[in-house]
Amino acid sequence: MYIAALSRLLNDRQFRRFAVVGLVGFMVDAGFLTWLMGLNQGLMLSRLVSFSCAVTVTWLLNRHWSFQSSQPRHGRRSYFTYMGIQVAGAAINLALFAGLVWAWPFWQAWPVVPLALAAGVSLLFNFLASRRLAFRASLT
Repeated sequence: MYIAALSRLLNDRQFRRFAVVGLVGFMVDAGFLTWLMGLNQGLMLSRLVSFSCAVTVTWLLNRHWSFQSSQPRHGRRSYFTYMGIQVAGAAINLALFAGLVWAWPFWQAWPVVPLALAAGVSLLFNFLASRRLAFRASLT
């Protein structure tokens, strides 16, 4: 049952596009973070700005490419819903990562494993919540 659901998801055009947009968002986030840190803006301020820029870019790309909505109606509501989803997804990612490392301390030597698991779960959450809440047909 889970394998069939995962297979359908991986064959879902919107999901594949959402994942590609996520990679673009990561590059925007990392680029702004690096640039702002180079300007001595401080880690937390730089991270807040880089995250906000990445969310804005991914919202636009997802709205017009992944979910193919060019309707300007309810754009602000869609954006703030999407921002909330991204913040919740980041919290899920961090909590799951921390929980996995705490529960199985041997993963501290290979943090990429819990990082990948947490990223996969938060990607799934972000996609499903974005499709159902931020980009549903009645909003766009």
